[in-house]
Amino acid sequence: LDELKIEKAHIIAHSFGGIAALKFASSDPQRVLSLALADTQIGIGREEAEKNGWKGGDAMQEALDSCGLGLNVQDPYFGFKILTEIARFQRDERDVPEALYPYVKHMLNGNSKRAAEKWLQLMEETQAGAELMEDDGLSEQELRKIACPVLAMYGEKSQAMATGHTLAALWPQADFVTVPDSGHFF
Repeated sequence: LDELKIEKAHIIAHSFGGIAALKFASSDPQRVLSLALADTQIGIGREEAEKNGWKGGDAMQEALDSCGLGLNVQDPYFGFKILTEIARFQRDERDVPEALYPYVKHMLNGNSKRAAEKWLQLMEETQAGAELMEDDGLSEQELRKIACPVLAMYGEKSQAMATGHTLAALWPQADFVTVPDSGHFF
């Protein structure tokens, strides 16, 4: 924004981009006119997810177990890990197991082998994986600094829904929308 000489802006972010948006909005709140978050998951929301689980998680766990993938849907960083596993299927030109397909088909549609290879290169050859899974530093104190209008949208079946509940408790003036029968990407 500084480089573009934009003094104030409306910020829209999805997923990990929401962490960057929240950090900006809490560090420089006078520059954010409004904030729209789509299925953003942050550390304090992950704590609730670990404690209370998430809708749709049990069925997906059964599918993962039946396929022999050693992933746990209760893992706070499950999203990054499942993306990586699906990218391996794509890179290696293997079919996704039938039991898992309904849960990950949205990750396959429109994504090429090249995109999968780029994701895996990022996760396996850089520090990005570790950085994506480290503490985001967004405490309740930091989040309470955000005073602009907030719209937060969460998929009903998304693991990130726990963050939505946490933010709704912190920001009673904000608007929270649950997208029925939806997960993080679909």
